[in-house]
Amino acid sequence: GYNVPYVRALQAVSGRVVDENGSALPGVSVTVKGTTVGTNTDGKGNYSLQLPAHASVLVFSFVGYVTQEMPVSNAIINTVLV
Repeated sequence: GYNVPYVRALQAVSGRVVDENGSALPGVSVTVKGTTVGTNTDGKGNYSLQLPAHASVLVFSFVGYVTQEMPVSNAIINTVLV
């Protein structure tokens, strides 16, 4: 199947969220799709999140920006919101 073992092994994910100009976006909501597990980015646009079992997609949302979904493919996920 598509559930690759190394995806399951991830306990946590972290990264940075910026806008299209590369400026940090503080206060972006980062959630695990289909769960209530989530966090917000800090003043430098950084986030860190403990992952529940079978987490496969992160959802990044922020007022005024297009919501972005990213597959949980490695421990560092950086995102640009437009």
